[in-house]
Amino acid sequence: MIDAEELLRLSLEATRTGRHDVALDCLKRAREQAPERADIRHLLGAEYAQIGMHERAEPEFAEALRLEPERHSARFQFALVQMMRADVPSALQTLAPLLSLPPTDPMQRFGEGLDHLLRDRLEEAAASIESGLALPVLNESLNTDMRMLLDDIRAAKPPSTGEEESPASHVLLNSYTGKLQ
Repeated sequence: MIDAEELLRLSLEATRTGRHDVALDCLKRAREQAPERADIRHLLGAEYAQIGMHERAEPEFAEALRLEPERHSARFQFALVQMMRADVPSALQTLAPLLSLPPTDPMQRFGEGLDHLLRDRLEEAAASIESGLALPVLNESLNTDMRMLLDDIRAAKPPSTGEEESPASHVLLNSYTGKLQ
């Protein structure tokens, strides 16, 4: 029988090669064997988010954070999913603990950038994300996503008079409907 750790490793390889079906199967089986492991719940949430199943991603991220509140990458990804659903109050609440991390932590800077973005403060969002990218690499995939978001923020223009969509809403729509993972 394959144990939870082996299933976790197999899921990572499956994700790396784009085999989301295999990754989901491995992670679900690992969750059955070790439901108390935050890392498994986090990765299952991330896999669901990757394939656009946000309604299934959210409870996995929430459980990962219940089990391990200091799992900052799960917190960040959970907030992204909430942002995609346009649940700004929940996303701000989820991001809040990241804002109290030291400013030398890229997660603090990226969380602050998303917080500014949710509040339609595009210049401040860009500055925070840029400063996070200047710090030592936390996760290359995350840094790539943050560079794409930064490009979208820089390209955003304030809406013309009469438009209802805010600049941040436009950036989020562009960035989180398929480009960021």
